[in-house]
Amino acid sequence: MQLHWLWYTLMPEIKAQHKMMLLEHFSDPEEIYHANEEAFAKLSYVTPAMKAALANKDLTNAERIMKL
Repeated sequence: MQLHWLWYTLMPEIKAQHKMMLLEHFSDPEEIYHANEEAFAKLSYVTPAMKAALANKDLTNAERIMKL
């Protein structure tokens, strides 16, 4: 689960306010990670730029930080 928290916090395209709103809707960053575009389309505050950021499932940076 820590890996998904890192993935989530490393997204500069999503403001802290919107990250909190997403966490209010989904249970945790892992659920956000596994959510599809349809799940985000139901949320009026999710912009196309946010959808693009959330669609990026690359965990490389998070994995690199976990190894430090």
